[in-house]
Amino acid sequence: MDFKKNLMILLVIVLLSSSVQSVKKIIFYEINTPGTYTKDGGLSEFARKIRAEGYEIASISKGGLSRESLSTYDLLIIRPSAQLKIEELSAILWFVATKGGGVLILGGEPSDSNQLMIPFGMTMDDGVLVDATDTIPEMDSKNFVIDRFTESETTRIIRKGISKLGFYNGHGMFISGNAECIVSGDSDTYSDTQSFQTGSYPCVAAATLFSKGLVFGLSDSDMLIDSNIKLHDNMVFAQNIIDWLSITVPDVRGNFSYEECQVMIGQLKLEKLRMENDRGGLESQIENLEREKTVLSSNLYDVSSQLAEILRGKIGPFTRNQWAIVLAGFFILGAALVVARRGGGIHAEKKREDDILGELGYEFEEEDKPGGEDSDEIDTDELDKELADI
Repeated sequence: MDFKKNLMILLVIVLLSSSVQSVKKIIFYEINTPGTYTKDGGLSEFARKIRAEGYEIASISKGGLSRESLSTYDLLIIRPSAQLKIEELSAILWFVATKGGGVLILGGEPSDSNQLMIPFGMTMDDGVLVDATDTIPEMDSKNFVIDRFTESETTRIIRKGISKLGFYNGHGMFISGNAECIVSGDSDTYSDTQSFQTGSYPCVAAATLFSKGLVFGLSDSDMLIDSNIKLHDNMVFAQNIIDWLSITVPDVRGNFSYEECQVMIGQLKLEKLRMENDRGGLESQIENLEREKTVLSSNLYDVSSQLAEILRGKIGPFTRNQWAIVLAGFFILGAALVVARRGGGIHAEKKREDDILGELGYEFEEEDKPGGEDSDEIDTDELDKELADI
């Protein structure tokens, strides 16, 4: 038992140390597909995201699918909008079971979607799901938030980083065979046709390992259109689905549990790649923080130097004593200006008195020193009398 366990650990280490995977090629099936669900139309944000993650993207809008047209691709994204031809169904089954490709089925009208979903253990119900307690604001009860997920060791990467999903006028799904329900409504979610009653937890997304390939079915294609995919965790969910579908299952005959093990190993490899990408982003953030730290340290040094100068008595370009001299100079200058203004006022007043007396006919000679020979005394009594007569 310990030998098998150690052998498995060794196998995981060897696989994780190798390259994660080559670039995967994705083809969008767009024959008879409305523009709302094409990669250059309503699914453009979804397509842009997976292209940014390193996937190559193409589409087919004329003719039909065949083994030849699928042979150069790794993943197929399809929203059946009409009845598929028998040759197309056969090519898709070959693509999954023999080539080991991954298929994402976006549910549209149940009658169109079920022809492809049923072979993989998924059947869409005709009724639209309703949830009155988790309704998305400003929308009706057929548009609600889902937060109930299940996972197994072979599908846990699909659940990673997700807490809530927006669900828009989608259907419930019946699950059979090897298919596993990944996302479901809660206890009060029901179908407007009563196919799913409250407490039935209707499934809305399922996954299956089908021979050598992987298939994921989503009953609501509107979750991925441009107006909804950036809401809640829908974008993360879509990216997780594509990453899970890109896992390669080796050609091993007869032991299904071993194939499941390969899927788990593939998930570990994807998680390793994500951690390496996260580490690169964190290292870039650390470099930016180091640069900011250097700038802050330089600023702190300048402030510390200025503070030291202040503490030594220097304020700006002068010391305290120099500032005192400057202020004293301003004070003396101000006092001189005040005195000058007052002196000017006294001389002006005296000049005004002399002008009045001059108008009355009196003239005065410039006074000499008091008591000198040339001094003339004015008879003040006589002057007062004359002023009174006037």
